Amino acid sequence: MRRPRVLIIGHYGGHNTGDEAMLGGLLRALPAEWKGNLVIARKGGGNGVASEGRELNYVPCRFFPLARQVFRCEGVVLGGGTHFHDDYAQARYLRHFLYMARIVAVSWLGHLLGRQVLWLGIGFGPLRRRSARYLTVLGLQSCDWITVRDEASFREIAHWVRPGRLARTFDLAALLPVGYPPWPSPAERPFRLGISVTSAARSRSAGREVDRRFHETALKALGQVYREFPRLQIRIFVLRGGKREDDGNLSFSYWNHLREIDPRRVELRKYDPDPARTLRAVAGCSHFLATRFHAGLMAYLAGCRMLLVAYHRKVQDQGRELGLPERAVIPVRERPGGPDLLTSLRDLLDDSPAFVAGLARSEAITRARANLLPFREPISGHPIRTTGGSE
Repeated sequence: MRRPRVLIIGHYGGHNTGDEAMLGGLLRALPAEWKGNLVIARKGGGNGVASEGRELNYVPCRFFPLARQVFRCEGVVLGGGTHFHDDYAQARYLRHFLYMARIVAVSWLGHLLGRQVLWLGIGFGPLRRRSARYLTVLGLQSCDWITVRDEASFREIAHWVRPGRLARTFDLAALLPVGYPPWPSPAERPFRLGISVTSAARSRSAGREVDRRFHETALKALGQVYREFPRLQIRIFVLRGGKREDDGNLSFSYWNHLREIDPRRVELRKYDPDPARTLRAVAGCSHFLATRFHAGLMAYLAGCRMLLVAYHRKVQDQGRELGLPERAVIPVRERPGGPDLLTSLRDLLDDSPAFVAGLARSEAITRARANLLPFREPISGHPIRTTGGSE
């Protein structure tokens, strides 16, 4: 049987470690016989990092090039990500709405042409605006099969999806370490705190003032624990590079602040387009303070003790999905009566069990692999179909 040509869409090539990790996980876990039959929508063309020798084809992620590929392909796959939400301030939301509309348009073109349309490992919500809800429902109606990465996303859309077309799985990035040797336990690693920071200034649920106050507090708290724990090393990760909404300048300010206290124990890792290298660097940390969703996921996969900062609802959803105690997830807005960031950091570095995820990594990987079942066998009558002929 000849494997069909499949178009994979997402926010790839946008200098975002999380998106590259989801694509890398998807490509690594796909059966080998799919080699040469994939077309990846990517900004700026392919960089060859995630492909690991696969014969991949790349197409610009603009509507008309994508539409041409839909005519040539027999399946359209949206490969993970929090694409459908409306937690942006008004000006930023308009750009995001157009981005969501492009995904929906490509999916509906595939549906109208009789192609198999699969949305895999997606995070949904919050969806408070009527326009975002309408567009999400419209997109869901084009799909033959949808998987979501967490329980909150499942509840968000379950009443909009026809029976038999929705399953709860896990984030595709959990497939990234497939085949790696076991990581050393945190006790066997250097006493090192990994950090990822990002801005919530454009978030509808936070905003510039909340963002400013949080980073002022975080800088003071990190400076304090850096002094209190003289053996502590700190590794700061830039997980969003590029020139738009990047974390570089903010991460540099953290590095510079800590370097003034002791330059020997702090390092700044610039954006790396290879998510596997980033994951290995995360596994060199014993503890992790994560704001970005996929920073938290990588810390979890690497077995770090972890503290999440919820700049977006998806991070709170992630904490529940990973089985983290409530105190291991701090909202970017101060929570009256809750532990402050400094107290939480001290407890984290003192190895409190409150910062250990309860979900077994083997279970998370098994659930993530379930995203790929349409490539292996029929699911509810909605597989990616093969066609006659030779490879």
